[in-house]
Amino acid sequence: STVWFLENVLTGDGSSITCVDPFIHTQTNNVMVMKHGDRTVTSEARMRFQDNVARFGDKVWTQEYYSLHWFATLGQPLRKNVYDFAYIDGSHELHDVAVDLFLTWRMMKPGGIIIADDYGKTESIDIGGEVIHFGVTAAANAFVAATGCKVLYAGRQLIVRKA
Repeated sequence: STVWFLENVLTGDGSSITCVDPFIHTQTNNVMVMKHGDRTVTSEARMRFQDNVARFGDKVWTQEYYSLHWFATLGQPLRKNVYDFAYIDGSHELHDVAVDLFLTWRMMKPGGIIIADDYGKTESIDIGGEVIHFGVTAAANAFVAATGCKVLYAGRQLIVRKA
């Protein structure tokens, strides 16, 4: 999705994208695997991402962190009213989604748009004995109720505007 945004939306001079991703996966790949806590870190995802965005140069600011860590430390200088648009496609755990939505909200300019991917998913899946609960819908609904944002679309994705 980063490449699509760079090719179709962020085409003007001065446009850029900030990508926050720990590049951590619960399934192992066959390329340079190392452990980070109870999760498996693979360089394959990181390398694929870097290869995909390399041609865009300085337009891409890649931050290899969990979003909570980035918001709490590196994102602090940005504080408020920085971004026009945010696309959130990360963890589906309720608490992670809530953190991403509420902390992103602070950084949005008035009139800014947030898209939360995978809205509407309520099922759980078992990946190698680890049960993942999709909390996107519950977190997004709580976010809408708390912020009073304008809902532009609610389907597979939730799209909201900051007043």
